[in-house]
Amino acid sequence: MLFARIRSIALGLSAPFSCLAADVNQQKVDQIFSARSKVAGCAVGLIKDGKFVYRKTYGMSSLEFGVPLSAQSIFYMGSVSKQFTAATVVLAAEQGHLSLDDDVRKFIP
Repeated sequence: MLFARIRSIALGLSAPFSCLAADVNQQKVDQIFSARSKVAGCAVGLIKDGKFVYRKTYGMSSLEFGVPLSAQSIFYMGSVSKQFTAATVVLAAEQGHLSLDDDVRKFIP
């Protein structure tokens, strides 16, 4: 449940949709992100059973040079992921899935 919440939050931060089912509604995903053609881009990837069930990029990699985002684009996430992880843990704690005092080894051996 915690990992499902992490995926939901990560997707929810980009746009409000829920398409994590086995059958991805590609038209709905395209509709949400297609407006991003001339703005800073984003990459959408949905994984099921360790394999991509949907992957596509939208928008620009460089607004300055007019370079579109591609599947080969590199994202430097650095410390940004820490805030998302912290927010996910707090939400999971609020919903009773875990306690903030739990040892991480309870969930990750």
